[in-house]
Amino acid sequence: MNPDAPAFVPGSIKSPAKQASTLDAANKLDAEELQTINAWVELQAWLAELERDHCIELALRYADKKRIEEIHKRVGVSKPKPKARRTRSSSPLVKAS
Repeated sequence: MNPDAPAFVPGSIKSPAKQASTLDAANKLDAEELQTINAWVELQAWLAELERDHCIELALRYADKKRIEEIHKRVGVSKPKPKARRTRSSSPLVKAS
């Protein structure tokens, strides 16, 4: 090893045409990574929503029914209609056709 030797520079960086193609490839990789990250964030938000809905359903299932009726009367709300169950197609992982 020669400490006085110039730093190594790959040949692809020296050529402007190759440098541009390298940047294009990097931009494509960045775009793919951003899409992957966006899909992951969307999935996490969907899972958080499912968890929140599940916690609310559990709380209502085990809550005192008389107390819930009292609150409904006080607020002036009729009994809630049963909620439709979610389907797998509501998952952000399933693409709409």
